[in-house]
Formats: sequence, C-alpha cells, structure tokens
Amino acid sequence: VVTNSTYDGLLYNTQFIKESLDCKHIHFDSAWVPYTNFNPIYEGKCGMSGEAMPGKVFYETQSTHKLLAAFSQASMIHVKGDFDKESFNEAFMMHTSTSP
Repeated sequence: VVTNSTYDGLLYNTQFIKESLDCKHIHFDSAWVPYTNFNPIYEGKCGMSGEAMPGKVFYETQSTHKLLAAFSQASMIHVKGDFDKESFNEAFMMHTSTSP
C-alpha cells in the first residue's frame, strides 16, 4: 500500500512508482486527496492517472466523506487494469463495514 498523500502532505510521482515497482498489484491509499485527478496541477500524482499497463492492476481508495460531498463514511475503490471481478467482489464483501 502506497499512502498518497503522506501524513506530511507529500504527493508521490505515481507514474514513476507504477513503472519502477516489479509487482502486479499496486494499491494507492489516497484517502485525503480525492481531488487529484480533477486538477492539472496534480498531473502524475494520482493512482488512476496515466494509461493502463499490461500485466499490472492499480487500485486507488479514497475516503470521499473527508473532502468531497458524501454521506457518512463514504469511500470509493477505483481499479485500472484487468482483474478477477469475482475475487475482488468476494474480498470487498468480506471486508466492508456498515458501521458509521
């Protein structure tokens, strides 16, 4: 899991991370920066920015309720790349909480 932004407010060059890490799955925890994909000053700082890469899957989670308009404890999971939808849904259902 790559925390983006860090607790110190630093944003990573996500494209560099995607190209450099030799792993199939990369999860960007972007809880506090759900707006990065919508403003050009953050280009290359978002887990979903750039093109899909063959053989890699990128996940980006955002806690929508922290900075965007959302109901209590709302969040999103974005996925870029080919992934097993059944396994993803099973893991999602197992770890999802309805607690506020």
